[in-house]
Formats: sequence, structure tokens, C-alpha cells
Amino acid sequence: MNKLLRKIAISLIVIFISGSFAACSETAGDIESGLKDTTVNTNEINASETDTAGTPIINDMIKCIYYNDSEFMQSIMNAQKVKPDSGNIVGGIVPHHLLACDLIASFFKTVSGENYDYVVVIAPNHKREGSRLINTAFENWSTHFGVLESDGELIKSITGLKAADSKARLLEEEHSVSSIVPYIKYYLPNVKIVPILLHGNYGMKNSIELGHKIYNNISQKKALVIASVDFSHYLPPEKADMMDEITLKAIKAWDIGAISQMTNDNMDSPPSIMTLLTVMKDAGTDEFKLLGHDNSARIAKTYSDSTTSYFTGICKRKKQEN
Repeated sequence: MNKLLRKIAISLIVIFISGSFAACSETAGDIESGLKDTTVNTNEINASETDTAGTPIINDMIKCIYYNDSEFMQSIMNAQKVKPDSGNIVGGIVPHHLLACDLIASFFKTVSGENYDYVVVIAPNHKREGSRLINTAFENWSTHFGVLESDGELIKSITGLKAADSKARLLEEEHSVSSIVPYIKYYLPNVKIVPILLHGNYGMKNSIELGHKIYNNISQKKALVIASVDFSHYLPPEKADMMDEITLKAIKAWDIGAISQMTNDNMDSPPSIMTLLTVMKDAGTDEFKLLGHDNSARIAKTYSDSTTSYFTGICKRKKQEN
């Protein structure tokens, strides 16, 4: 009997240990090369969950599932504000890989001195999910710093979509928007968001038309237009730097034709950049000011043959004389 009990006990221990190893191995992979693994199981988020400040996460809103409190607050501490020479900041480029969180925080700290009512975020639909070339969500966002409201009327006017067309789950899982929403709410607490996801095949003609439509809808509003884009993908750092030089030259020259021909070697969303540049041209901006440039290998302090590069920059409009 004692021998039988010992065998049963050993079997139970083996089962327990095996289950523990299995549980520890269930980790999510990076969304793309260079992105920190901050994936969250949405089933574990509930209405009683709060951040360090006690702000509840609300279930019927879009959640920021990639938010990591300690990494976010560290990036806020590391953020550097660049003071523009003159003029109002009306647009810009920012990464969405959270490996570049210091660059993201510095960008939003730089624009935080402006008085905006709206932020239009143009970003890639990485998975190319859905049948539409353009997607959005009308729902509000639940962040650890309060609710970031969307503006349904402005979303409808720009995209032509209705509330019934809203893709809340897509926006929640798409890190090109979801990753930067906490920074928007933290640095620009009173704005409303207009999120726009573009399919990779959106094309130059569609991008230019969308840019004109965005400008026509915000020209009389205090709005910031952002392209949430990461640049050179899957190349070693030295090759990525070469491609970044080509890309930056095209952006500074407003060369939409050249950008329309670019691939992942240059950026993950030419349509987003083409749309942004069209809006900026309509808005009367004549300069793209580079704020920051980095590469995932340099940030991680390790060499890799497959990296992602990042730019931050702003577009300014000269202040009008009263």
C-alpha cells in the first residue's frame, strides 16, 4: 500500500510540474521585428482593473491592450521636448513600436504645448484585415489616464463610414493606433481622436483624395494630424540607415510619387505618409522638421540582421499675423 501511495504521489508531482512549465511557456511573440512583447490577454481585463492612479478600465470601450505601466512611465521620464523655432505644429510622424517608446513620448511632449481639440491618426492596417481599404472605430478609448473620446461626426465626414461600420476589435488589436493612444491621452488630455487605418493597397490616388478630405474637414478646427508609421523593416542596421536616407529625402521634398513606390525596405505604410503630406500641403506647411531617428538594434543594444527604424518629426505652419 505504501509503495502504491508513493507512486500516486510522484505521478501527481510530475503532472503539477508539467502544467507549470506549460503555463510559463504560453507567451505571445512580437507583433513585428523590434516591438517589445507587451501583448495582453483581453479576456483577463475587466471593469474592476485599475492602474496605479486608480482609473478604471471600462469594458464597453476600446482598450489599450499593449499598455505597460512601468515602461510607459519610464518613457515619460526620459522624454525630451524640442521647442520649434516658430509657427504652429499641425502635423507629424511618430512610431508605433513600443521599443521606440522614448521617441514616442518625446514627440508627444513636443506637441503638448499646442492647444488642440482633435487628433487625426493615420496608420497602417498591418494584417490587412477586412474587405475595406479604410477602417475606423467610433467607440471611445479606455486608457489608464481617463477616457479618450472619439468624434463620430468628424470620423463619418472624413471616412464616409457609419457607426455600424465601426471596427472596434480591429482598432484595439492594431498596435499602430492602440500603442500610442495612452500617449495622446497623457499629453493631450482634452482632445478627441479620429483614428484611420489604411490598407497597404490604398494607393496614391486614394491617399491624395483622403488627404484633401481630411484638410477640408479640419481646416477650421484646432487639429493635429499624425502619421503613425515605422520605417525600414527586416534589414541590418547599416542597410536600414541607407534606406532611411532615401526615405527622409523624399519626405522633405514632398515627393509623393517616390513614396508611392516604396516598400517595407522604406516604411510600413506609404499610404499614411502620402495622406499626411497631402494634408500638410493643403495646410500651407513648407517644412518637415526631423526630431529623432533610431533603429531597433541600437535601442536594444544588440546586432540583428532584421531591424526596424524609426523617425519622429513635425510639420509647422507659420503663425498668422493678427
